[in-house]
Amino acid sequence: MGALDSFFILKSLSLYQFGVYQLFLSGYATLSDFFHDVFAEVAGNDLQRFVGEDKEAAAKKLFLEYAAFRMIMGVIPWAIVMAGASLFSDRYGPDAILWARILSFLFLIDAAMNVSLLLLKLRLEFRLLALLPTVEKIIQFILLGYFFFFSHLGIREIFAAQVVSSLLILFLTAPWLARAFRPWRIIAARRGMMLPAIVRSYGKWALPRSLLTDFNGRVRPWIIKLFLSTEAGGVFGVAYTFISLVKDLLPTRTLTMLVPRKVHDKPYKDFLFVYGTKYYLLLSIILSTCAAVAVPAAVFVT
Repeated sequence: MGALDSFFILKSLSLYQFGVYQLFLSGYATLSDFFHDVFAEVAGNDLQRFVGEDKEAAAKKLFLEYAAFRMIMGVIPWAIVMAGASLFSDRYGPDAILWARILSFLFLIDAAMNVSLLLLKLRLEFRLLALLPTVEKIIQFILLGYFFFFSHLGIREIFAAQVVSSLLILFLTAPWLARAFRPWRIIAARRGMMLPAIVRSYGKWALPRSLLTDFNGRVRPWIIKLFLSTEAGGVFGVAYTFISLVKDLLPTRTLTMLVPRKVHDKPYKDFLFVYGTKYYLLLSIILSTCAAVAVPAAVFVT
């Protein structure tokens, strides 16, 4: 579905426009990494551990604290982009103000969606977690197709399709979220703040990793633009789209959801880790080999 979405986008935008589109996405992703991913892994690991140890009161308290923290961290970049959107008009014209402001709503929607996914992962809703990205891409594909065939598909419409599809997915998950939260309704949350203590103990070491791991990849389009051109950034964006499509096929999040739940059960934890790593490596080799043949062929055909 991501490939089909990319077809409409690549067919509708010039190389320069696609380069601008990639620059805006890169800027959004950089801010999103900085504000959204802070302590996400730390909170997720401790939540899984608490549930695995049947400490539901502690899990509820940590979830509510982290949900509030995550929403605040979504409002900050939204406000920054909304207030500073006019700065983009000097380089990319007056339309860039609207592009930036439409894209800014993804900070709020993503914050709410990330909290929702955290709860669904906690309840091991693997079927729903597997379906959501595909359904979102299908909705986005329908919207892009409508603009492509019956209207005009530009950067504004592409960002609007991304925002609307994400918002619809958030509403569609509401019944499952209510069911996932149901076990906590009769449980009183543990007293006292938990997240600050977790951050002070070992969470602080996750901060440099969450901020710097993908920083190089996020700013690369801007470096390409600075030293080469916006069009070169567009070429890079096309190549990176193929890489992302292959990477998204790998089930990288399964172990992070399962291992913390069994940290108190060493034999089963070791079983999950050893066999999970083995089959993940095998799947990676198979996908990489297939991609090495299929991607050049796709580029040649197009």
